[in-house]
Amino acid sequence: MSKKRLLFDALTITIIAFSTFSGLSQAGTQNATPDEAAHKHEASYRAAWQLLNDNYLYAKRLANWKDWQNKFHGKLRNAADVNRAIDAMLKSLGDEFTYIYKADDTVTVSEPCMTWRRLSNNAGYIKIAHFHSSSLLPKMRRALFALQDAPAIIIDLRHNHGGWVELTCRAAGFFVPKGTLASLHGRSKNHEIDTRIVLSEQDLIVFKDGSLSVRPREPLLAGNKPIIVLVNEDTRSAAEMFAGVLRDLRGAIIVGKRTFGKGVAQDVYSLESGDILKFVSARIVLPSGVCIHGKGLVPDYEISSKRKARGQKVDQQLAKAVDLIDRGTGIAASSRGVPIM
Repeated sequence: MSKKRLLFDALTITIIAFSTFSGLSQAGTQNATPDEAAHKHEASYRAAWQLLNDNYLYAKRLANWKDWQNKFHGKLRNAADVNRAIDAMLKSLGDEFTYIYKADDTVTVSEPCMTWRRLSNNAGYIKIAHFHSSSLLPKMRRALFALQDAPAIIIDLRHNHGGWVELTCRAAGFFVPKGTLASLHGRSKNHEIDTRIVLSEQDLIVFKDGSLSVRPREPLLAGNKPIIVLVNEDTRSAAEMFAGVLRDLRGAIIVGKRTFGKGVAQDVYSLESGDILKFVSARIVLPSGVCIHGKGLVPDYEISSKRKARGQKVDQQLAKAVDLIDRGTGIAASSRGVPIM
């Protein structure tokens, strides 16, 4: 089966790519002889080793990688052996974002990707739960059309663990007039590779390793409305990128707590054994030139989440955002970043 490595794979579980490497196809082993099955398991392990050797971001951590190439030769008799061997190999890298897991362990996201409402001050409130669903774009389009008369927009990214990079960049088009949304610096086929994702007035453009791809952008429905973004310690990955892009290119104010700090892209491969191999292949750089990996985004206003008042919980972060709008601070801040065109 042909290898499918899509440009926007990566921040979370998004794309399952089938490699041309022997051992990473969908061909089964149910009818194979013991020797044939053992050969297939060995091939799966070698293929996983090769993928990391050629594409893993942190090349310096591969200094002793050759020691693992034939470490389990003749010892892999079933899928469980392969899983344990690859798991041990990956753990030697000391990277929490590079691992193997069973396809059955994948959690289906059932939570609505987005909800919205008007607040008492007529500001729009948009809660984005994740960037995993293609329904996000039409939902956001309808919400922003309905909020055309809102004085400002609050985007809540708290507890958002990210999602698809492509979807995140497309959603940014509703709010950002133009600019470089993100740069990815990584490894592919044993050499360094750079990718830039750029938003023009008409298109979303991707420059990757000398190639170019273009698709129509989403309309700038937010206009020049002030934007306030709510984040917390559980805002991760693509959600952090989205918040950073809005601050860098749109002058959005960020309210809440320092975010999780996951600023790397991952490649995802399906193994013949039914396991999923996921490894770091690139680091993400925001428009400001900052990579938030291991650091997180520092909010403009650091506010704890909730407190009790008269026996009831009060969302202090949302209350701060509303206060900034009411006092005009959010409106004044919209002049930061790239001018609205």
